[in-house]
Formats: sequence, C-alpha cells, structure tokens
Amino acid sequence: MTTDANNKIEMVRFLPKLSYSTDQLQKELEDLLKAYPLKRGRLNLTHRKNETYQPYDNLFQSYDYEAQKKRFDEEEFSEFAEELKSTVFYKIYDDIREFSPMPLGRARLLEIEPRQCLHLHRDTNMRYHIALKTNPESFLIFPPAECIHLPVDGRVYLANTTASHTAMNAGHSPRLHYVISTGQRNV
Repeated sequence: MTTDANNKIEMVRFLPKLSYSTDQLQKELEDLLKAYPLKRGRLNLTHRKNETYQPYDNLFQSYDYEAQKKRFDEEEFSEFAEELKSTVFYKIYDDIREFSPMPLGRARLLEIEPRQCLHLHRDTNMRYHIALKTNPESFLIFPPAECIHLPVDGRVYLANTTASHTAMNAGHSPRLHYVISTGQRNV
C-alpha cells in the first residue's frame, strides 16, 4: 500500500491495468448464480489442490481469534474450479495472478444483506475486490475515520484488510463482491 503526504496508509486502491465490462460481469454473474445460488451469502470459486471443488463450505475465517492461530493458509485454495474456467471470473483471477506480486488464495463471491455489518476484524491477508452489486450505503470501513464505497465499475481494488476494518451495508439491497485473497500478509 502507498502512503499520502500525511504519511497515512492508503487502505484501498484500484488497479488501473485491470478493468472489466460491467455488462459482461452482470450477465455471467446471473448465469453463475442460476447454477450455484449463494448459500449463507457465499460461493467459493477455488479449492485446495488434489481436492474436489466444493462451492459451499464452513471456512469463513482463516484465523481463529480465540485460539490465536491460523486455521489454514489462503494460498492452499489456489485451484480454480474446472467447471468455472470458462467464466469471466476465472479470467479475472488469472489476470490478477499474472499481475499480483503476491500468490493468490481463495476466490469467493461474498454478499452482505441489507442493514448488516460484519464485526470489526483484521484479515491475515490482503484482498482484491470487484463490486458486482452495491448501493450508495455500502462501505468498507477502516477506523477511526475511513469509509470507502466501491462502485460497480468493473475495476479491481486492492484492500489492505490486514488493518482493522469492517464492511457495512446500510442500504436496502444486497451488496455482492468478488473477493480474492492474497497468499501473504504484506505487499
């Protein structure tokens, strides 16, 4: 992440070299969700090597806060589902893999229902985000004062989710992001 003139770390930045057609994203999202509807607001697009693709699992967090240890390494989930490789979502994953200085891990569709907020937390790895559905009242929040709205614009954003943050949907429609985890903590 970069710093500004006040030595403040930039929490989210867009990657100008990676941008995709919002029309294509919406069409392929619709097709994907017909075949694999979201369950509990999630859909996995990757899996562990030598394992069968499971679109749904219980691996919500890679870090166990009570035990103070990692449950798994993000980069274990580096295999994109074979049946989804013809989609724009695979193209995005593959493009980011070529561009990223970090290995990639889990790729998922993550939804936050209206009037919902995640607990304040830190991820062990940074995350790439592409907003697929949103509303003006949906934000990534980095306390104490940074609220960032990611528009549905086909751009890829890198979020420093290793910093304390939350995501909030204060609107009246779901917020859905395509989220790709990095495989290491820092850039």
